[in-house]
Amino acid sequence: MRLSAVVLLFAALGHLLYMHLGVGVENIDYDWVLARWSSPVWRLYDWFLLTFAVAHGAVGVRTIMSDYLPGGASALAARWLLYVAAIAILMMGTQIVLTAPTP
Repeated sequence: MRLSAVVLLFAALGHLLYMHLGVGVENIDYDWVLARWSSPVWRLYDWFLLTFAVAHGAVGVRTIMSDYLPGGASALAARWLLYVAAIAILMMGTQIVLTAPTP
């Protein structure tokens, strides 16, 4: 979790600075994202950002769940639900990043 936090700090800060200060949010739309994704480097950057964000969030929620949920079958079911949700989000995001059309 500490590694993903450090990676996310720099990746998200770079994303924020580039998108909000460099490009300007008023200029960002679907076509702009597709044009940016014509470079595999940007697709990879966005996929890594997605992967680390989902992993960091899932580990954080798992930690909170272990603090507040009593042990037993309900805690196990909640953890599995969390894992399934995290994997589903990662798979959907990966599909979007990989299959988005290029201009």
